[in-house]
Amino acid sequence: MARVVVVGGGFGGVAAAVRLAKLRHDVTLLEQEDTIGGRLRRREHGEFAWARHSETFTLPAVLRDLFRKSGRPLERELDLVHLSPGRRHVFADFTRLDLPLGTRGEQTTAIDEALDGGGQAWAAWVDSLSPAWEVLRQQALERPFGGRSDLDRRQLRVLRPRRVVRTEAKRAFKDHRLRAILLDDVRAQGQPTRSTPAFAMVKHHVERGFGRWRVDGGMPALLSTLAARLEQRRVDIRCGVRALDVGVDGRTVVGVTTEADPVTADVVVWAAPTPPPSIPAYGGLPLIPQAITHLGLTLDVPELPSDTVLHGNPVVTIHTGGAAPLGYRTWTVEHSGAGGEDVLDTMRRRGVNVADFVVDRVDVSPTDQLIESGPAYGWQWQGWRSALDRPGVGRSPLGGLFLVGAGAHPGPSLELVGLGAAAAAASVGRA
Repeated sequence: MARVVVVGGGFGGVAAAVRLAKLRHDVTLLEQEDTIGGRLRRREHGEFAWARHSETFTLPAVLRDLFRKSGRPLERELDLVHLSPGRRHVFADFTRLDLPLGTRGEQTTAIDEALDGGGQAWAAWVDSLSPAWEVLRQQALERPFGGRSDLDRRQLRVLRPRRVVRTEAKRAFKDHRLRAILLDDVRAQGQPTRSTPAFAMVKHHVERGFGRWRVDGGMPALLSTLAARLEQRRVDIRCGVRALDVGVDGRTVVGVTTEADPVTADVVVWAAPTPPPSIPAYGGLPLIPQAITHLGLTLDVPELPSDTVLHGNPVVTIHTGGAAPLGYRTWTVEHSGAGGEDVLDTMRRRGVNVADFVVDRVDVSPTDQLIESGPAYGWQWQGWRSALDRPGVGRSPLGGLFLVGAGAHPGPSLELVGLGAAAAAASVGRA
């Protein structure tokens, strides 16, 4: 039995903690806030509670595996809802595409009908991503990723790493709307299309294959269930404890230093947004989040799918997850916040005019989010090589230290953070 300290009580830290406790380790979870959850928690104001970001995800097997390997299976704890449509796209010419995710045939038909053709071209392009997905799945997602040494020449040829999103979108499609699906998805993440490798767009292959999902009850239901799982697994949860660094003896961790007393450990899983100062700093550029506007609305507004993208400059994405009083709705709107135009005016120009129905509003700037959560949004792509030395489970400079969470490989989304936590637990192994 190892003494394990997990730093950070967001999804990555909690997922690692329950897995390791089930493997019969002695697990302590440190969280600097007064409660766990991180960005799983909703933002509350008055009687409204908004999703901080989209509450949808793909690869539901990541959650199923987490629950199966930490206790009762997911199906006995939570219900997953398959989204139909998976996402709505409203283009600059006001064409609307309700895109099915999880089915090739329905996706092809929907594009043909909405865009007067193009379904077969889209289907063929998504098909072409399959080899890249297999390389990434086998070499970088289902096992700890050690960097360039884990990719041989054949695998690199499959990934075509020097091809970037901007040129791939132009090469693949003549229809500006299909190009917009590719380009605006990357822009909405705050990523540059000129330096994001095209293989990052395998998400379209994954979404078509596995669909888009949400937890019935949203992220609060997931958080509540995971909190109960921590208690069942007898994890020692210490909130209000700020971790400062890892304690080191030679090249091995021996614990965690905090603002109070040090905590001794044989293994440290660091899931906090900022890496421990004792390890070399990663030289990448932190991803700057989009501005967020939370809206409390009357029922006069249209009922939207879970995720709606309003294409154009700037890209606007509307998420409908949240909780509102009877007779009202909640929308979370992500946008660049640039240009000086109120996002409600941008939405009106794109055909979504809801200004007269707003009863509550909370604006959260990128700076506000960074102050609140730290650099918890991942890293900018600076060409394909920028992924090779990102912090992660497979690239720790210290024995016994495992880096997981949004700022670590493989990435910041719920399912990718979950895969990182799984890799950390598997690397530690059973007591």
